[in-house]
Parts: sequence; structure tokens; C-alpha cells
Amino acid sequence: MKRHLIALVALSFCAAAGFAQTNVSGAITTNATWTTAGSPYNITSDVTVNTGVTLTIQPGVTIKVADSSSLLVSGKLAAVGTSSQPIVFTTARSAPAAGAWKGIDFRSTSDPTSTVSYVNIDSGGWSAGRTMYIAGSSPHIDHVTISTLAGSAIWIDLAAAHPVIDSCTFNGGTAYGLYVTGGALEVRNTTITNFTNYAISVGPGIDVLDASNLTSTGNGGGAKNNIGYRGGNMGGLKHGARSDSRGTFLPASLSPRVGRSRSSQE
Repeated sequence: MKRHLIALVALSFCAAAGFAQTNVSGAITTNATWTTAGSPYNITSDVTVNTGVTLTIQPGVTIKVADSSSLLVSGKLAAVGTSSQPIVFTTARSAPAAGAWKGIDFRSTSDPTSTVSYVNIDSGGWSAGRTMYIAGSSPHIDHVTISTLAGSAIWIDLAAAHPVIDSCTFNGGTAYGLYVTGGALEVRNTTITNFTNYAISVGPGIDVLDASNLTSTGNGGGAKNNIGYRGGNMGGLKHGARSDSRGTFLPASLSPRVGRSRSSQE
């Protein structure tokens, strides 16, 4: 009897330790940390990080997001994983599904020191048409993988937007890898594959500050592995890029022109 009791206690402890989970929704009004002990975190409806508030997510944490829900950042997001313990954002469904949930939105009031690093994101897009929306803000995005998505991986919008995107992988969306309609583009060391349209779409008057060491394949059926601008010229190319026949983006200094489309609205 004693042996059976010890076994039951051990089983209960393992269940508590191995299957902890935390449901979250609504506004985060004070600084908060999502820990591995509380993982996975189930976003059951929109979560908003309020202005002046920091949400820290520890390495190895998994966030499961309900259909049509988002993480909205008006304050600061510090989601910093590691190569061996990435942070994971995924659907609450039993398997990844493109467009199951909306995505991560950085609003214009978000802290410019926000960081998303070593994070794997799948199943975003929903009806919003992008997994990450950066509106007039400047987070640092590095070592982020975005896959199994509806729409574009990242949409950069509004004049004040100036995110830095470094060492990322974007794969398999139904629009563009990067869709830029405002602010400035600074992207390097990044791979963009298998989107239905251009690898990168840049709107009129956008400053392309860096687009170096990029690899692009399979976009637009293999015909759009470059930067497509939508009307007008790009505003200020300092370290631009073009696509060669292999889909690898080269520094502009190696070519007299920037790889781009002459189409106005493709």
C-alpha cells in the first residue's frame, strides 16, 4: 500500500510539473514575466501590453493563441529566446494551420527597445493578412522564423516605423515576405522563400537603408525573387540589393540597378 501511495504522489508531481499551463487575455497593466514554469501560455482572446508596461517572455516558453486572437504591444515586449531554447508562438489548434490566429502587433506607442529574438512563429495571418504588424514603431527583430502563414510575414507601416530585421527566415505565405508601406526598411542576413508575390514589396518614398546578404527563392513561382516597388521610386537606397539568377540578393555596388519590378501595383 505504501509503495502504491509513493507512486501516486510521484505521478501527481510529474503531471503538475510537466503539464502546467496559464490562460491569459485582456490588458497587461503592470510589468509581467511569462516563465517556463507557467508554459504554455494560452492566449484565449486578445492580449494587450499597455503603454509603459513591459512583458518579458523567457527562453523556452510556448504561447498558444486562440483563433482570431493577437498579442498587441503598446508598451514593451522583450521576447528573447536562445538558439537551444527558442520562444514559440503557435496556434491553439492541434496542428499548425495558416491563418489560424492573427499575429503580433507593435503599435505606434510601443517602446523602441522592444526585442523579438530567437522566436519561432507559425499559423499567423488570420484575416489581417500578416503575422507581424509594425505600425510607426521600431522593434529589433532577429533570429525569428515565421512559417505556415496567411498573407505577409511582416507588414511595416506608418512614417515613423524603422525596425531592424536581422538573421531571420520567412517561409510560405500568401502575399509578400516583407510588405513595406511606410517608414524605412533595414533588413540583412535573411532568407525569404515560397511567398506567392514578391519577396519584398516597397511602397513609394520608402527609405531602403539596408538590404544585404538576403537569399530569396520560390517567390511568385520563382519569378519574383527581388524587391518590387509599387509606384514611384524608392526614397533612399544606401545599402540596397538586387536579385541574381539564383535568387540571392547582392549588394547594390555590384550592380548598376536595384532589383525591382516596374509594375505599379503587383
